[in-house]
Amino acid sequence: MGIVIFYQNKHRILNIVFGCSCFFVSLWSFSEFMYRQAGSYATASFWIKARALAWTYPLAFLFHFILIFTKKTKWLESKKTLFLLYGPAVLFSAVDVATYSITGRPVMKPWGYTYSIPDSWINWLCNGWTVLLGILALILALRYHILVPDGKKKKQAKYIVLGISLPILSGILSEIVLPELGIRIPELTSVSMTWLALFIGYAVWKYELFAISPALAAENIIATMNEMLFLLSPEGKIIRTNRKSQEVLGYKENELVGKAMNVVMSDEPAGLGL
Repeated sequence: MGIVIFYQNKHRILNIVFGCSCFFVSLWSFSEFMYRQAGSYATASFWIKARALAWTYPLAFLFHFILIFTKKTKWLESKKTLFLLYGPAVLFSAVDVATYSITGRPVMKPWGYTYSIPDSWINWLCNGWTVLLGILALILALRYHILVPDGKKKKQAKYIVLGISLPILSGILSEIVLPELGIRIPELTSVSMTWLALFIGYAVWKYELFAISPALAAENIIATMNEMLFLLSPEGKIIRTNRKSQEVLGYKENELVGKAMNVVMSDEPAGLGL
């Protein structure tokens, strides 16, 4: 019962973290729309400052979401991880609200008002944190997709990778790389979050991304057991093992499935015929 409750809590946290990311993206998108079509410098300045209250948090929450989904338990158990994740987001947001050192003053472009790019060390630091967090989130999700066994989790991971790739890459390009090269185009991060919503929504609908079922709970319990576990057919052949069994025996699951249990547990390593 305790393990089942643990996985229910885990999925509840996953929902909350992703929901927080969506909430701040909504605030970010709304403020961006408002300053682009602002009728005066003062109005544009107000909404650019409103944007500063929101834009640093979606990436932090999205990275937290990736840590939960990819089961980075050791990272999540460390308070340092959460401090390094949300501490900079709070700091950069506060500095951005109070100064023009990260997001500069309003400037008029053909598509409406946008912000200037200040040449300051804290802007470089903020950009570095943003790029590092975005690329690392993409790498973790992609690595999990490659390593996780075939099944529902792998399909969920595929759509998460597809969903986060465009916002992260287009955001880095349109809001960091091109402006540093003196090229300005409309900022694409918040707009491309629609791509994320579409793919995450599909993963929720098709592959029950945020749902917890008895089958999913059992799957997670088996995967994280600290004892060896073998599921046998009536003929005594292995049809399923857990991770601990594979680690102890030194074989992958597909190498053990179909083998007779008495052969696997034989004292002779060559008995597997591998």
